[in-house]
Amino acid sequence: MTNLEALSSITPFSANSQLFQKILIDLDIAENGTYSVTGKNEIDYASALACKYIVSNPNFSEGTLSVTYDKKELIKYANSIFSRLNKSEEKIITNTINFI
Repeated sequence: MTNLEALSSITPFSANSQLFQKILIDLDIAENGTYSVTGKNEIDYASALACKYIVSNPNFSEGTLSVTYDKKELIKYANSIFSRLNKSEEKIITNTINFI
């Protein structure tokens, strides 16, 4: 299994592989490199960053096409990885605004 396949398999949403490729390149991880347990934390971190990217972008709807994600679950998933890897500065912070 390659690093790209490992990243795609653990990330809790489907996306264009270019997003995953970009994240791996940004982290200097060879996408076609062989995945091994020694790279688990790096791939987990890449997955959390992918979730952070998706959460930071709006859902999309046009005509009958709709692309939406359960952003609450993606935030929980990503933040749990950031906590486990002691990268609290990466955590996704949400603010709730109540309108009257």
